[in-house]
Amino acid sequence: MRRAVLFLSRFLSSLWIALAGAFLFLLLSNAPSVPSTTPFASAAIRGEDSAVVHLPNKSFTCTETEQQFQCQTKIQNRSLDLSLTKGNDNQYYFSDCRALYDGRSLNCQKTGQTYAPILSDIYEITDLGLSSQQLQAVKQDYWGINALMQLGELRIMWISAALSIGAGIIAAFSTWVKPGKLSKAFTSLACGFGVYHLVWGFLGRVQYDLVTPYGFTPNTWDWVVNGGAIALGAGTALATAFCFGKG
Repeated sequence: MRRAVLFLSRFLSSLWIALAGAFLFLLLSNAPSVPSTTPFASAAIRGEDSAVVHLPNKSFTCTETEQQFQCQTKIQNRSLDLSLTKGNDNQYYFSDCRALYDGRSLNCQKTGQTYAPILSDIYEITDLGLSSQQLQAVKQDYWGINALMQLGELRIMWISAALSIGAGIIAAFSTWVKPGKLSKAFTSLACGFGVYHLVWGFLGRVQYDLVTPYGFTPNTWDWVVNGGAIALGAGTALATAFCFGKG
């Protein structure tokens, strides 16, 4: 009986590590990185049937001149070029976007902004003239970013929360089955990670316009969200470790 319980504990731990590792790899491999790779957060192409295919900013190769950034990627073996004209004093604020596909001028417009990890633009490009089959092929080439965009921020948060809760359950089960320093350390880390994620998810959903009347800017509120989540997560991990140590 004890052998079966130990096998179940190790199986659940291995399954969680595999799922969490795959999810983390998907997030990290598709996370935008501004400005180390490109000066914008992401771009998307919209087909005639309103289907949207998202392109990771890492797929673009960019060069900078005094007046603009010029970025290029390949879509269906043809060149997609973006020219972003600099504006104001911020070199990552752009006053104009121009797109060329295989030498043909396209419509390029900014559709929003996000943190990646600085405030960066999101662009949408239309009129490429690709068929539904060609768009589907492009989507398969960049299945990771499109899968994440289809899930949406809320579902990604649910998956992260489920993994956090699962880690806590497995850690508690492992500690009950085979108490020891390793299982206690894992439990402490799992509890700390779970609290960090829950706090970050709760504070991260607060809109900027709700906190700006209290003197917070978007940047300072981001510091509060990240700093508060890290502090509470670390505190929970230390408190859990202390309780186990006293026990």
